[in-house]
Amino acid sequence: MLTNRPILKISLIILTLVFLLCGTILLSSWLVSGRQIYVQNNSGIDGKPVNNISVTAEGKVSVIPDIAVFTAGYTVQKNTVADVQSDLNDKSNSIKKALKDQGLEDKDITTSQFNISPNYRYDNGRSTIDGHNGSFRMTIKVRKIQNTGSIIDKTVQAGANTVDSVSFTVDNIEKAKSDARAAAAKLAKQKADELAKNSDKELGGLIAMTEIDSPTTPPVAYYNKALTVSADSISAPTEIASGSLEVLVTVEATYGIK
Repeated sequence: MLTNRPILKISLIILTLVFLLCGTILLSSWLVSGRQIYVQNNSGIDGKPVNNISVTAEGKVSVIPDIAVFTAGYTVQKNTVADVQSDLNDKSNSIKKALKDQGLEDKDITTSQFNISPNYRYDNGRSTIDGHNGSFRMTIKVRKIQNTGSIIDKTVQAGANTVDSVSFTVDNIEKAKSDARAAAAKLAKQKADELAKNSDKELGGLIAMTEIDSPTTPPVAYYNKALTVSADSISAPTEIASGSLEVLVTVEATYGIK
């Protein structure tokens, strides 16, 4: 019996180590099973490596604007709110009538701002109301762009004392964007083909193409009157030069290479 004790002790130690090893393996398996393992496969369906090339291209189309947009307004100061409101209504109606006489429709005349507020006077740290300020602004769209200058003049003569924000656009802007988009796609393929050939490769098929929003470059408007005007200041017809409008579309394209 005495001679078997060392053997029994060694057996117990070995058995304990086996249990510890099995427990460690089971714990590791459980931890791994609870995680998401992402494997990146860089091969195609045939098992061969996938190679591609990405380019960015910009398509540009220049168009002549056919719509002008400008903002006209009126500002006044009077003693009472009623006086201010009455004056604002009179000037607003007068301007609208002048615009309609020039052929503009209601849908092209929008009141974008209307405001009446007290005018404060400060004396010895105390404030008192000294009359009221009033103003309105109209956004006006001119579809016969060649008449923009004369319409601005008529607006001022009808009572507007501010004119600003003259800009130009195209009624069918989507047609111009479509043309620019086609030009961008064509240029993207051309650039990708050149890069492939310069790398001694052959261009494959299109994998993906994404359009990136690009701002339309507005033309510079020439307006030969001060931004704040009066009817007395109109001594010659207003001149407006619309210039041209650049419509830009940018695409990112990825092509396969062989």
